[in-house]
Amino acid sequence: GSEAEQTAEGEPGSGEGTEAGKKEEVHIRNITLVLLKIEPVLSPIKGTPINELQVGDQIMVKIIDEREIGTYLGDLLGARVNNSLVAIPATIMELQWQQDTENVMIMVQFGPGVAGRMFVPPEIKIETPITEELAKLEGKDIFKFGPVWIIVLLLILFFIFIYLTIYFGK
Repeated sequence: GSEAEQTAEGEPGSGEGTEAGKKEEVHIRNITLVLLKIEPVLSPIKGTPINELQVGDQIMVKIIDEREIGTYLGDLLGARVNNSLVAIPATIMELQWQQDTENVMIMVQFGPGVAGRMFVPPEIKIETPITEELAKLEGKDIFKFGPVWIIVLLLILFFIFIYLTIYFGK
């Protein structure tokens, strides 16, 4: 996989158009300059299982890197608000099942040269930006038939009943 301390052995043009040279050029462009410690935002009910995630998908993560660069980039990316961690979306670059620990290594990208890495158990469900948006939409129901509406409806029916009894009672 791509590590934070990768070095380029040749210049992008050194392959003279060969397939190996093109692969090396692509590899050099994908160098991760900063690798941050992250953790997933779990969503046991509406989240996406690890085995359904693919490279290119977006997931919600928190930057838990306490190094100076971690807090600085966390502030820049909007992952820290008033010194508390906030979930932000990140694009999956690599998914790798670890045979020795049975965990899954997930490498995400926040932007050019800025990546995050975490090791998680395969049975968890991770929140995606789509599930977060659905939850927000469900919370913004314009008409909820709750106790307030029942009371309003009963008051309207009561006043109609009073009006009809006075009008037809004469």
